[in-house]
Amino acid sequence: MTRQICAFIDVLGGAKLFRGKDKQRASEFFACLEEFERRMNAWSPHFPAKRRTKALVKTFSDNIFVAFPFKSSTKMDDDDVIGTFLEELIHQIHELTMFAGFPIRGAVSIGGLMFTDKFLFGPALVEAVELEKSAIFPRIVLSESVLRHIKPGSPIARRIVCDVDGKSFLHYLGGLSSGWLEHHKTFVENGLQENSRHVRERQKYEWLAQYHNFSAQSAKKPEHAISIDRSSAFSVFQPKTT
Repeated sequence: MTRQICAFIDVLGGAKLFRGKDKQRASEFFACLEEFERRMNAWSPHFPAKRRTKALVKTFSDNIFVAFPFKSSTKMDDDDVIGTFLEELIHQIHELTMFAGFPIRGAVSIGGLMFTDKFLFGPALVEAVELEKSAIFPRIVLSESVLRHIKPGSPIARRIVCDVDGKSFLHYLGGLSSGWLEHHKTFVENGLQENSRHVRERQKYEWLAQYHNFSAQSAKKPEHAISIDRSSAFSVFQPKTT
């Protein structure tokens, strides 16, 4: 069993594609999954070209599991691996949500992991799966095993937001241009309208609207805010000092 950083991701709405007749949408979904694996295992600019091992990427139904081992490069210490892995996940969230229109929910953990072609198990997997269930909304939450490695002032610390329930999640809207914020605004507004009679689905888009407005306000671009009768309760993540 080796120590790895891993993520368990649920592509919200992906399961409906298997029951529907929209072949074009299903094709886009599978293309996203293929792109995810390609970036993690081949040409992702975030990882060194020469590595001792590759990332583990498993996809099943509308779920994705990805893990990357520590000590994978002599040029990357543990903090480098964590920061690089999280930056890549932020890129993947951006791709799946902004380009393909699939909101995603998930969790990231650090711990022991063992796998072969036939099985996959370990405390890192268990923690990620359990934490993903508690995420509820379209966000990638970070376990304490990850957060304790985030140092004050580090670049990745600025890519994390703390929610009102105390959970910290990856901030994929941070630093986006006005054009991208407007694109995300349209995506969320369409989701709110399309799910006006589906309470559980609408709640996810209401949360996205609050997160969007927090991001627009933080970027001093209030003109891109979404009109919704709920106030934002997010805050900037504050790493613990040691």
